[in-house]
Amino acid sequence: MTAIHQGKLVDVYGLTTEDGKVVTTLFRNDVLVGLDIPDERDASTAERRDEEIVYDYLSANADTLQPRLLITRQIGSQEFNEAFANLDANVRLVSPNQFGRNTAQAPYTIVPRNAALRVTFSGKLPIDDSFFYEFDQDGRVIGVKNTEAIQLLKIVGDPNDQKYDGDFQRLDARIKVRDNTIIVDPVLLGTEGLRYGARNNAGGLPAAPDQRGANIRLAVALEGPLAIPGIKADSIGSLSGRNNDSRPSVIRDFRSGNENDNSVDLARGFLRDPQPPRLIGEMLMYLEKVEEVGPTAKLITIWKNDIEHEIDRGDLLRLFAGQSATPLASLEVLQDPADDLGNPAVQHVRVLVRPVVGKNPDGSPRDVLEAIDPSNDPNFPDAGPLRSEFLRKYAPKAVLVAEYTHRRLRPVPKGNDLYYGDDPRNFLSFNPTPLPDDNGVVIANENVSPFAGAVVRFNKPVDMSTLIALDTVFFATRNVLDSEAINQFVKDRNIDPFKFNREKFKTPHLIHSRIGDEDGSQTAIRVQPTLGFYLDQAMRDQAELDKTKPFSERKYHYFLHLVSGLDGIADLSGNPLDFQALQVPGLDVVDKLVMEFAIDTRESSSKVPRYEDNLVAYVVRRFAHTDEDERPCLYRSGETIPPAPTLPPGDALQSDDFFGPVSYLPSGEMVARPAARVTKVVDNINQIGAPPQNTPLQWCPQTVSGQVQVVFQTAATVFGAPIQNPLNPYGCRLQTVWREIDMSLSRTDPLDFNLDVEQMYWAPFATSAIYFDEFDQVSLFLGHSEFRPEPCISTAAAFPSMPSSGLKVTFTGNYAHNQGTDNRVERQPAPHPAYVDAVLSISAKDAILEPNAVNRFLPLPKFIDASKSSNLKNPYFVWRDEQETVQGGVSGITPQSFAPYPYLLSPFLSGMGRRITGPSNNLTYQNGGWYNGTNRYLSSGGNGDAITDGLVGTIALPLLADFWTYPDSPQKPTNDPFLASGINGWQISLAVTSSPRPDFRAYSAGRGGSQPSPIDPTHANWRTASGGFTPTGQGTTGLDNSVYWIMADFLKRTAVVTAGFVEISNPHRMPTPVEDPRLGPYTVGDRLPDYSYDFEPPLAQLPSGTSVITEFRGAGRLDSTSVWPVVGTNTNDATTFPLDPLKAGDAHIKHYDDRQVGGKPRTWWMYMYNRNLTDYTEKPNDLADSAFTNRFSGPFEAFDAKDVQYFNWRFIMKNNVEADPPVSPKVESFAISYRFITKN
Repeated sequence: MTAIHQGKLVDVYGLTTEDGKVVTTLFRNDVLVGLDIPDERDASTAERRDEEIVYDYLSANADTLQPRLLITRQIGSQEFNEAFANLDANVRLVSPNQFGRNTAQAPYTIVPRNAALRVTFSGKLPIDDSFFYEFDQDGRVIGVKNTEAIQLLKIVGDPNDQKYDGDFQRLDARIKVRDNTIIVDPVLLGTEGLRYGARNNAGGLPAAPDQRGANIRLAVALEGPLAIPGIKADSIGSLSGRNNDSRPSVIRDFRSGNENDNSVDLARGFLRDPQPPRLIGEMLMYLEKVEEVGPTAKLITIWKNDIEHEIDRGDLLRLFAGQSATPLASLEVLQDPADDLGNPAVQHVRVLVRPVVGKNPDGSPRDVLEAIDPSNDPNFPDAGPLRSEFLRKYAPKAVLVAEYTHRRLRPVPKGNDLYYGDDPRNFLSFNPTPLPDDNGVVIANENVSPFAGAVVRFNKPVDMSTLIALDTVFFATRNVLDSEAINQFVKDRNIDPFKFNREKFKTPHLIHSRIGDEDGSQTAIRVQPTLGFYLDQAMRDQAELDKTKPFSERKYHYFLHLVSGLDGIADLSGNPLDFQALQVPGLDVVDKLVMEFAIDTRESSSKVPRYEDNLVAYVVRRFAHTDEDERPCLYRSGETIPPAPTLPPGDALQSDDFFGPVSYLPSGEMVARPAARVTKVVDNINQIGAPPQNTPLQWCPQTVSGQVQVVFQTAATVFGAPIQNPLNPYGCRLQTVWREIDMSLSRTDPLDFNLDVEQMYWAPFATSAIYFDEFDQVSLFLGHSEFRPEPCISTAAAFPSMPSSGLKVTFTGNYAHNQGTDNRVERQPAPHPAYVDAVLSISAKDAILEPNAVNRFLPLPKFIDASKSSNLKNPYFVWRDEQETVQGGVSGITPQSFAPYPYLLSPFLSGMGRRITGPSNNLTYQNGGWYNGTNRYLSSGGNGDAITDGLVGTIALPLLADFWTYPDSPQKPTNDPFLASGINGWQISLAVTSSPRPDFRAYSAGRGGSQPSPIDPTHANWRTASGGFTPTGQGTTGLDNSVYWIMADFLKRTAVVTAGFVEISNPHRMPTPVEDPRLGPYTVGDRLPDYSYDFEPPLAQLPSGTSVITEFRGAGRLDSTSVWPVVGTNTNDATTFPLDPLKAGDAHIKHYDDRQVGGKPRTWWMYMYNRNLTDYTEKPNDLADSAFTNRFSGPFEAFDAKDVQYFNWRFIMKNNVEADPPVSPKVESFAISYRFITKN
């Protein structure tokens, strides 16, 4: 073996003159060429004559999909020979190298993954292809004989060690022998995989895992019964090793392309092949006649089967006899037929092809085309309808394989019509094939099964990652890329064209599909609608009315969209899909193609449909715009933006589809907030100031019981003495809270929600020295507080207006919980251990300063990953956790006392209909709020409901810290006993100076002295806040408004992204009367939805360590008769409720319902907007299961699956915080699809 080269593999054609006609002729197949060989006759230069160019890429071989390169010169001429020799000028040498060598001195050659290898030997080989393969009598490969002589191997171990097992994995490759060379082709396409007993493999070689070491070996066996005779060791001497059968071999080790390899030869590890991918079609035609024109050519007549398409030189015809799926022959069109040149409608076309010679059973030659000529049949009719019918029944099928050309110059202009192109319908096929029409004719784009998938074919492998459902390859109920139609839509609905949202326009029409590779070639792509195409009786009735109209004027067609361009379909080299449109000044660049088709709506004479109803709905989000759903809806009057100068009404203003900390990338992806660590400090320097009371950002109501309120920063009033508890050597249990505003966090920005509490630091008394001290056993538990202390001060009385809003004496009850209708706790999350039974060492050397470098803080014991020692799902406590449904925060003041009410700012709508309402000249902006007043009976509106508890969600509930300090032992630590002194006090502030309330602290503490009284978890005071003792031994109250200075490290790991509720029977918010039955509203009777959902790309492709979990929730009827606090006329109804995430965010807030239903009190829960609401579940079909939904019904009612009128979903997006830098998950699209079915 003297050399190995790599490059692109093509079949080379030239010109020959036969019987006075210039035709294309195969010169040599499997020729290695460099990437510098251009296509000199592409769409922009299609009119160039042969003599004006040298190289012309024809359509790929229909069977092997190998490129075909035409040298436009006579075979044998000097010009041809020179052009052929130039093909080899820039193939690349694979340098001799072996695994384990020093790559700094001799780097490994990078071989593109889809390149072919040409192995050159010093002399002509004494073998041919039969050395490797078995052939039938017609020369077709029917088996593999030799897999040892030449092996292409993936290196998975160390080939240089003495262990001969497990070093390699054999790679499938096609072998071609010619003279002194062997072609090794790892790319198997079309029929090659089946022919060679392997899987098709468009990608070729496996990608290199890095950009350093060798991962591929080519081994030519030197020994063994299957070795090539006469092969000698490598002349270099050192390039020898083993193959997969442990045979001594001549070897070349190299590196395959890696996705990060980009150069003049490489694009993402593949050949930087300049030839773009093209669309190909397979059109069913029929062989009509065969004529002899000479020994090397036949003239066949093709009847086009009423298909309008021009046959070109280089097209291929596959001939099939009877029902056989195996072609008798594949014929190349040798020259442009004159019959239909410039006139695709011509049906009978004479085509020049090569003869096909087979063998008879006795071995004599057989003229295959003559043998199948239907015109030899004595019953062959004269021209006309009878002949067409005869050909369809009896003639061999002729499947024309051709590339799509969108625009070319007419040979003879038709008036001002200078250009013409192919009909896109001829390049779309379906599986199953459409049923014949009433005349027995199969029309490619009509009578399609509602359950069919489309098959789109390309002339070369495409990058599957560029085939993006809903973006580059997608179905829709209308052409959503037609600029003229879109402009007409905008005009008809009087929409401002400068504010028209094209992404929103697409949404209701999109049909989610799953895209797959039909045979591993990445050239035949199946686009399968997830649940099929919608079909109902209204569509059948309309089809009957439209049956006499031209196809383009009929209603309810479907459209397949193919998108090219920089962000569209591309090949492995990144070349965009080429629709072959002649570039003409003034005409658009063609970067998209839309194919229209109709499903089969026919019924029998007895009104039995060919296909049953397929009632499906597709709800898709492409993340191309923050507002692309149907709120506002472009089909509803009053929800569109009129042209300037008219101002838009409130209902037409943008409404984001999701609530959550996400960003939308220009690439059309939604990405979770980046992982970040933030530190917040509660002290007299870092705490933000209170906003003005006369703004919506107010912290307190403007008045309580008519008294004007003022508010101060809770940490501003520094207490002048150290506080020993909880660092008490005689034991202490102390609970304290910090609100989000105490921590200087936003009340409404989701970037400040879902915070992992990673570490906390306490503040030693500001004016004292720090003395060493050590506590043997301390614990800290975290949770959401059931109570939210509100230090709002009446200007008249100077006392707190909500003194009872803070913590209570029962420690357990201070953890947020929901009580049931029976007054027993229904749900209370377990306290989250931050550290348990830890040692707290206090040393001045550990002190750190807050960001202003004034106040000191000391670390509490290191927080633990609680998920490792318990069944908790989160390693750290998540404060302001949107996944948690507990509620609380009741203030003890009646709602009527507050003005305004609610005053506690919320990001959600709190029972209202819209955030912005009113006509264009009088818009009203309304903020949501949390209801923290005492609760009222829904039956009467009167005060006194004690069952409901609080109505404040977790994002507004304070962080509760529960400190446990055990009595210190003089015997610990055992290796160096030390008795804690408690000398270092904690710095606090007073939330209110005129009163000890509302209560930010609850505690019980032991005391020392001559009669010590320690407490620990066995003491009764450990359950109830009983206070402590002064230095003189006097008892203190167990509750007060001490605000502990604290510094906390928060980790933003999780993003909760919530979508609004979808109305199941009208997911696109379409108005009535029904404009398009496919879009809704739907009439489904007793049918229930059967759900399926998809992400693009699939979640399995998310970066390691990240995740996206999708959860679904069902809701029942809206309850407009509930007596929630008054929100004026901005109330919730069926028009305003759907698709608003600001309602989904607080929809779980529930209120006890004592109203009469059917003569009995409900004695159950009513939710913020709905009568019934389920929990979130990861299984959407739980929402269609009455066993699940009835878990959320009251004792005197049912909440069956049929009662679920709405559903919503949310994404739980988790970052990989261990990566450096941290990685956030992102998704390109999401679709939830459902079919209405009858369930038992």
